[in-house]
Amino acid sequence: MKFAGLVCFLLLIICQTDFGQNEEAPRKQRRKMHHRRLRGSSSPARRSSRQLGDQRTMVTPGATRPVLNLDYSTEEKFDSFLGFLGVESSYNVLPGKKGHCLVNGMTMYNKAVWSPEPCTTCLCSNGRVLCDETVCPPLTCPQTITPEGECCPVCVDTGISI
Repeated sequence: MKFAGLVCFLLLIICQTDFGQNEEAPRKQRRKMHHRRLRGSSSPARRSSRQLGDQRTMVTPGATRPVLNLDYSTEEKFDSFLGFLGVESSYNVLPGKKGHCLVNGMTMYNKAVWSPEPCTTCLCSNGRVLCDETVCPPLTCPQTITPEGECCPVCVDTGISI
């Protein structure tokens, strides 16, 4: 009984100190963000992105809950993010990855190439899927076989080897 009480007391202290440290973190973050905005407001890259109409989103989470893991480490869970399912952003998350395609529930990035079938090659080009069918060259051999996973048949050597 004393051991259980001691464990509960230690957990309470850990949670309280963790919560106390989190109290001042948002203020420091706001100060840093304000300082960054003041410092970087005149840079050419920032000016050009504002002129292009980039959307910038800053998320300020609500209350946090410390969670104790099985290995006795703690992590924070933001209450405002617990039920967040996710929404596709209107801005480019990965630089150079604009124009992605959604194919059978999978995201293919711009310029991605894949083969859904052995004789078909597809390309994601600026949000459009372009597929091309492979045309196999005619073979003059008497017997052909198409290897598994391949598109075009190959000649089979019918000669008997000793």
